[in-house]
Amino acid sequence: MTNTLDLEPKKVSDDTGIEAAKLIWDEYKYRHEHVWKLIVQVTVAVVIISIIPYSQPLVSARLREGVVLLPLVGFALTLIARARLIREMEILGKLRSRHREIQKELHGIEHGAEASSFSEQVKLYLVSILILEAVNVVVLLFLWLESPQS
Repeated sequence: MTNTLDLEPKKVSDDTGIEAAKLIWDEYKYRHEHVWKLIVQVTVAVVIISIIPYSQPLVSARLREGVVLLPLVGFALTLIARARLIREMEILGKLRSRHREIQKELHGIEHGAEASSFSEQVKLYLVSILILEAVNVVVLLFLWLESPQS
């Protein structure tokens, strides 16, 4: 099965080309919204998992040193989301390139040779979450070691 996004662009000059341009735009919008939705969902899930040890003392007391598993779950979730988002952003990049080609053909809109920094910013954001999760594990271990053991 070939990926039609990788094929040579066809001239957009007839009604079929206009329909193809609309389909590219719809797919581009969907993928962009999907990436943002995943970012927000992962962020919310990781924050909720990460604050449980601080906001639910009964849970922390019962889990004892196992409380560090919560931020580790957040770390794992972020790693999985990062892998998924990288694939989605590859597809989004292909759609963005094709959409910009069509904009140039139809409307004469030039975007220049600069690449979008969106993918790199998303990757940096997810790495930041991973670092914060690692710090959270260390903080929780320190708090557990410093607390009086019963």
